[in-house]
Amino acid sequence: MILSDKDVREQIQLNKIIVNGFDPNRLKGASYGLTASDSYFDLTEDPSLKITAKNEDGKRILIKPLHKVVLITQEELDIPNNMLGRVATKGSLFSIGLSAINTLADPGFKGKLGLVFYNFSSKYIILDVGQEIAKIDFNELKEDSTTPYSGQHGFSMMSWPVPRYLQHNYSAVKNHERIKSSPLEEAYTVLPFEISSLLKKLNAGVTALQWTLITIVISNVVIVYLVFNNKIDNFTASIFMNLVSSIVVGAYAISAKLFLKKQ
Repeated sequence: MILSDKDVREQIQLNKIIVNGFDPNRLKGASYGLTASDSYFDLTEDPSLKITAKNEDGKRILIKPLHKVVLITQEELDIPNNMLGRVATKGSLFSIGLSAINTLADPGFKGKLGLVFYNFSSKYIILDVGQEIAKIDFNELKEDSTTPYSGQHGFSMMSWPVPRYLQHNYSAVKNHERIKSSPLEEAYTVLPFEISSLLKKLNAGVTALQWTLITIVISNVVIVYLVFNNKIDNFTASIFMNLVSSIVVGAYAISAKLFLKKQ
């Protein structure tokens, strides 16, 4: 059974579920709005470094583009063994590219919650300390859990646990049957479509430019050879060099425009 706002208030009066940081204005319907404290971790940079939002920054949290962070809640929970807390994303934050990984506060959990967020946008996102970042509702179980939560929380250890051993670079998995034969081809499959398309265009452009330069060099070598063997004079040679270079570069420019239009 999901607790209503009335049920939650009754539990709080008994010093349960939310024991510190409760704000009655954030309790609506059957959920409570969890807020950000001034402590957080940037998993993309260094999960072992706790970051504190400082007064000189206006007590604000900075989340860089494509970074994963753990935001620590201001609220401190104490979940009884016969209850479960479910955390969900706030739609307003998701609309700007900040997504919370939905999680649970297991029966027996005590302490502040660490919520993992991913900024999948191309913008820097700034949150105020005390701003609502997620919602939590509380579910009453039929009976007490026989295996309540136990163990250290990432925030209490001052270092967020990240299973790095599960991550591998290309060289470690290149022989797997699902991995492409070259790093570039594999990049096309793992990058977002827009980026992989741009990468293909750039790669095709570089290849065409290389062939253009090779063509110009070969033609100039041939012309120089003809000059040294008195087949043509210097004036004619300079005209040919300029003419060949103009034709080759012009052909490259036209083909590049046509290729971009097709893409």
